[in-house]
Formats: sequence, C-alpha cells, structure tokens
Amino acid sequence: GEAIAVEVAAGKELSVLTPQEEYATEPGRRRAPLALAMSMRAGNLVTGTLARERDSVRVHVVLRTSQRGAVTWGAHKSGSDRLLPEIAGQLASGIITALGRTGPKLYEYFTEELAHDPELTSSPLTWRVLEERSSGGYEARVQACRELVAAFPEKSAALAAYAAELTNLAVSQPTPETGAELESVLERLRTIDPAHPVLESSRALTLSWRAGRPAEAVPLLSGLLARKDLSNGFRSVILSGLAEVETDLGLSDEAIEHALQSTQLDPSRSEPYMRLSRAYRNAGKPANALGPAAYAIALKPGFYLGHLVLARALSDLHRTREALRHAAIACSLSQDQGPCVEYASHLWRSGEHGESRTVVLDAERRTTSAFGGYNLACYWALAGEPERALGWLRRAVEAGYASAYIER
Repeated sequence: GEAIAVEVAAGKELSVLTPQEEYATEPGRRRAPLALAMSMRAGNLVTGTLARERDSVRVHVVLRTSQRGAVTWGAHKSGSDRLLPEIAGQLASGIITALGRTGPKLYEYFTEELAHDPELTSSPLTWRVLEERSSGGYEARVQACRELVAAFPEKSAALAAYAAELTNLAVSQPTPETGAELESVLERLRTIDPAHPVLESSRALTLSWRAGRPAEAVPLLSGLLARKDLSNGFRSVILSGLAEVETDLGLSDEAIEHALQSTQLDPSRSEPYMRLSRAYRNAGKPANALGPAAYAIALKPGFYLGHLVLARALSDLHRTREALRHAAIACSLSQDQGPCVEYASHLWRSGEHGESRTVVLDAERRTTSAFGGYNLACYWALAGEPERALGWLRRAVEAGYASAYIER
C-alpha cells in the first residue's frame, strides 16, 4: 500500500492522503474507509487486498469516488512476492491514468522501467529478467537480458537492463570479453538515448571497481544525484553505489549516510543494506553491521553475497560458528571460486586447517576469476605460504583484478 501511495504521489497535480489515525479516532472502533475519505476531504479513495500463497502474491485494487463510492477503475496483478515493487508500480500507473493525470517524466531504474512498459510486460522474457534479478547469479542475469534485447533490440529499457547487469558481471568477473560486450551495449544505448543515466553510472562503477580508480567515480555519481529526472528507485541505486565507492576511499561517515539514504528511498532492495553493513565494518562498528546484513538476506535469501557480508560481520565479533555457517551457505549458493576461498579462510582462522585445505584445493580447480585469484593469494598468505600467495596474486591481475587496489 505504501509503495503504491508513493508512486501515485509522483503524478502531476496529485496529492495523496494516508489515514494514519484510522484506528485512533474512536477507541475500539474503526471507521469505514469511505467515511474516512470523506472526513479527510479526499476526492477519491483507493482500497485493495493482498493475498499470499507460498511465494506468490495477488493484489487487487479499486478506485472509487469518495462522495458516492462509485467504482471508476479496478485491476488485479499477481506474481512472485519478490516482484511486489514492480507490481505496485504497475497498479500506481493505472490509478494515475484513471484519474486523468500523467506521471512525471523520470528515468527509472531498469527493474521499474521494464515493469512500466506495456509491450515489455507482455513478454515472459521480461519477467524472467526480473526473476533472475531477485535470485540468480550475475551470469544468469546477463543471459536473461541478452535474450530480452534479442527480442526487443530498440527498447532502451531492455538495453539499460542489459548494461546494468553487464556492469555487475564486469566488476565481479572482469574479463576482456565482458568489458567488450559492455562497451558494445552502452554504445547501442547511447545511440537510442544519449541522456540515459545508466551510461554514466556504468562508467562510474567500472572506473571504481574494475579500474581501481574510485576517486574519479565520486564526481560522476554526485553529478547523477544532482539531476532532477531520476526516480527515487534510481536515486537509491546511485546512492548505494556512491556508498560503496566512499567505503573504498575510507570515507566511512559519508558512506554510512549515503547507504542509509539509499535504504530509505527504496527499502525493497538488498544491495543498499549490504553496502551499509560494509560501511559500518570499515568504520569499526561491526555490531552495527549485523542488522543490515541480516536484513539483506531476508530480502534476497538465495543470493550468496548477503551471507558473505553477514559472515564477515560475525567474524569481526568473534562469533566463529555463525560466521562459518553463513560462509558455507555463500560458497554453496555461488559455486564460485571467490566465495568458496573466503569460506576456506574462515575455516583456517577457526583452526579447522584440514577442512580448510580441502575446500581451498577444490576452489583452485575452478575457473580462475579476478576476485577468486585475489582471495587465493590472501588465503595462502594467511596459511604461511608466501610464494604460493604471490603466484595467485599474479594470476588475479592477469584475470583482471585492478592492480591499483593492490598498490593502495
């Protein structure tokens, strides 16, 4: 309900009143919604229901005039409960249209933009992109976007989704092939919409996390935040990215502030909470880092990174067994070299050296990634084998790990 209210309030010449005192007007009694709307002098009333069945939701919304209670519009939407923000956005757009108003011309983050395009929402490819965004790994998310763009090559929303997910993949697995694919997609998007904010946000994040030059990313991200044509959801994404960059630069207070702002603008995304947890840890406040990390897992339990972030915070507090459990979950969910080596490091620090070596030797046989190679270098340094550590550090740089981070 709150998500729909926020979206409707963004419409031109529309004011939204939320009856916060509904239960307090008369102790033990609740006024009928229509009577409440009339007492608030509202012109229209929106009511609805939300039904849950396992992991699915069905939302039904009705628009009435407050004077006579006549129904002027109604709709229902159903889908995965992970897609509630997108469902709320679609219903809000219908309400705005039914009221004869138009929403503001804002750039939305790709999850919102895809959900608001009638042609795209009619395609199961779009819903696969959104589902993979909620639970899939980076490679699966990119593949879903590839298929969507193949079907809708001229849709800026599809290209923006593709570019955003490729940016995540290029940062986590910085190979020359991924970088070239990203540049190609950005060029196609630039041709269709040269003002699209994904062009600048992708550049900023690859500068910071792929090239190891976070200081150059700050003015780019700050410039995006100064724009007046971004939705709250998109602003939340930019603030979250800025918080991560500031953490890399050691600007912990600024990072915490911007991560908190990001969670307030869009509390449905897990990434801002993970970045808030990291900012608290870097500020020397591991106890504060626990809550955001746990909440990130609650929002996206199938994504390995939330478990990894929580494991780090628990380890800082010497809660070893709990840290090991979440690190093991992260390794199992990702099946990637980097998280599994981090699990091995947790095992080593807990004194379980035999199990630790079993896990790390298995990780060494997996495809070498930039972050996986770097984590292996850290592991062998921890295990007292410096030559082996240097060998993996060289391989990490060859795989794309930014040498600027090593120098710092």
